[in-house]
Amino acid sequence: MVKREGLISGLLNRGRRKKEQEEAAAKAEAQKAEAEARAARARAEAARKKAAEDAQAEARRMDAEARQREAQAASATEKAKEQAREAVSEIKAPAEELKAAAAAEAAKVQAAVAAQKAEAAAKVAEMKEAAAAEEARKKVAEAEAELAAAKEQLSTYEPEKYTVKPGDSLSKIARDVLGDMSRWRELYELNKDVIGNNPDLIRVGQELVLPD
Repeated sequence: MVKREGLISGLLNRGRRKKEQEEAAAKAEAQKAEAEARAARARAEAARKKAAEDAQAEARRMDAEARQREAQAASATEKAKEQAREAVSEIKAPAEELKAAAAAEAAKVQAAVAAQKAEAAAKVAEMKEAAAAEEARKKVAEAEAELAAAKEQLSTYEPEKYTVKPGDSLSKIARDVLGDMSRWRELYELNKDVIGNNPDLIRVGQELVLPD
């Protein structure tokens, strides 16, 4: 009777240890999945920053073009003023009338420059917002997909096991199953709670978790 109770107790203990090992393996896989998710979020953030930097570079380019157009407009204004002065000299028209015409032309050119600058600024702002939003949406979607894949992999994860047969030893199992006899210690450390303190003493019917 005592022997039977001891056997039952041993089986329960092995079952409990096996469950604990499986839970530990699942926890490790969950931590790995979380780390991958964090890495994916970091990549998404880096991509968002790059998109913002690209948009800023484009903004600087547009601003440079606007300044160039402003300089061209200033040159055109000066040319218009010069033409006005020449016209005054040629036709001897009243100075105030020619000044008014030149001022009106200058105001027209300045208004055109201001409109071009406003249009360029609006386009830059629109490009910044659109580029950043689109890139962020893409990276978030990629991160969510990677996280979902990791969770799916974790939910279906089950370590491979081996049932001890007559004549087996850890080195024989490592050689025949893992393909490398020297991995017997890795196999022992992974199943130490099942095997006990003596790696040379394994029993037929024991279920051993195989390393990846």
